[in-house]
Amino acid sequence: MKYFVLALSALVLVGCQNTATQSDTSNTVQIQSQASNNTAKVSKVVIEEWFDYGCGYCQQAHNILTKLKGKYGDKLEVRERHFPLSARTALFAEASECARAQGKFAEFHDEVFANYFGKFEVENISKIADTVDIPDRALFDTCVKSGAEKDAITTDVRDAEKRGVKGTPFFLINDQISIPGGLTEAGFESILSQILES
Repeated sequence: MKYFVLALSALVLVGCQNTATQSDTSNTVQIQSQASNNTAKVSKVVIEEWFDYGCGYCQQAHNILTKLKGKYGDKLEVRERHFPLSARTALFAEASECARAQGKFAEFHDEVFANYFGKFEVENISKIADTVDIPDRALFDTCVKSGAEKDAITTDVRDAEKRGVKGTPFFLINDQISIPGGLTEAGFESILSQILES
């Protein structure tokens, strides 16, 4: 196996912290990847992102990843995973999963970051559901009130903790490159250019 480290300190944003478990975050992040001697490039990149709806760096990352998805199309898949840092954002995470059950996760997710960032009052969940036109509102409301998606959030958090995640955003690229903290658009472009086929 070959190990390599990419130093992207000039392209790194800091991240939001779980203050109960994480020490100060450095502005310099080393991105580590384990790869075989086969250095062939790939035709598709999958980015898993653990995020918190209350994290400003996650909001920035969301905007960056939206641009990149538009640019790279089918060559880039982003899988959003939850790592809520407060009870209030955990409820919004659960609501987003209730929206996913009706095929409206992306719309709900976008709306939270675009228009409800920092507005985590319970009544705003209904406003978001109205805006994104949830097909079955009664089912959605029952899902949110019953906590039906708590297990999905717990699974994301446990998977994150296994990888040593203590703050957001955290990215895992093609299950090899770990990025604790946010990256600028140029930072992501640098990585994608190295691992994607032309």
